[in-house]
Amino acid sequence: MNIFIDGQPINFTKTDLSKDYVSHDADWKNNLLGILGAWHNNGSYSYGYQGKGFLNLSTSGTTGSPKKIQHSRETIEQVVSSNVKHFGINKNSKILSYYSPRGIGFTVMAVYMAIIADCDVYIETFKGINIVDRINAIKPTHIPILLPNVWKTLHRHQRWQQLDLSSVDVLITGSDYTPIGMLDELRTHGPAKVYNAYGSTEVPPLVFYSEQENIYTKTDIIKEIDMKIIDGELVCKWSTQDNWWHSGDLVTGDMVEFKLSGRKNNMFKQDEIRIFPEDIEKQVIKAGAELVLCQQVGNRCVIHYTGEIEDMDQLNNSLSYVPRLRFKQVDDIKLDDNIRKIIRTQTFK
Repeated sequence: MNIFIDGQPINFTKTDLSKDYVSHDADWKNNLLGILGAWHNNGSYSYGYQGKGFLNLSTSGTTGSPKKIQHSRETIEQVVSSNVKHFGINKNSKILSYYSPRGIGFTVMAVYMAIIADCDVYIETFKGINIVDRINAIKPTHIPILLPNVWKTLHRHQRWQQLDLSSVDVLITGSDYTPIGMLDELRTHGPAKVYNAYGSTEVPPLVFYSEQENIYTKTDIIKEIDMKIIDGELVCKWSTQDNWWHSGDLVTGDMVEFKLSGRKNNMFKQDEIRIFPEDIEKQVIKAGAELVLCQQVGNRCVIHYTGEIEDMDQLNNSLSYVPRLRFKQVDDIKLDDNIRKIIRTQTFK
């Protein structure tokens, strides 16, 4: 196993590794040595606070307030071994990671997978479109995650067309909503397999994965995962875990085939009727609006929109199930960070 940070090999001895390490910054090498020390010395690794588990991290807070998460070594070993097996990683593999050192992906989907498979891992600092040159130079076999937001920004760049993924056995995307067409565009660059994956800090990745955008079947669920749907919400856990995790993600369908349909906190109730803002916004866009924001304001459902709605009567009829619905035409809609966290949607035409 060899470790490279931005192309430079990292040399260390066992004496460099701390048994229990608490990190408060994003320094690559120190965090790497702490993660390795926890594994080899049967210790612990913590980021931002002193935890009592084997792996102690905080969630990003994008689905609410950040939460402290503690995982046992038993669970982490199960997660890593499962991923190594499912994605065919072996001693000849080369893993390329653009993860932040403070996240669950860096430990589980990069460093620990390389340890179990005894393969090389390349840890790279993300530098925009230069990702193309680094991937072409490294020729990785496995890229654990390529974020949809990164793809949305970079794939329109002229240099993106030079991206060569022909060495890649498995490329995984996910973490947030995957745009339709992303997987097919990535396939044009030559990887053997492209997967859309689902996971979280609370239930370490990956929970399930698919060769389609945001649609999954029973066979896509990793077999070590127990999963069920309760009141439309995805609930799951690894078999080594005692507690079920309520994901906050809403799904449509059943355990044979299901689709992620939104966030639970992106829903509100009026007169005990469930209102899903994004579904409403899409209908208003279809009716002719340019930009739409649906919010609960007091006891009303208020829809702000720009542009012109072609048939307001027809739109009102299609949304007649929404109590106390009010439309408000505006010149522009600007979302600050607070609104983004509450609503988590901004629908353009």
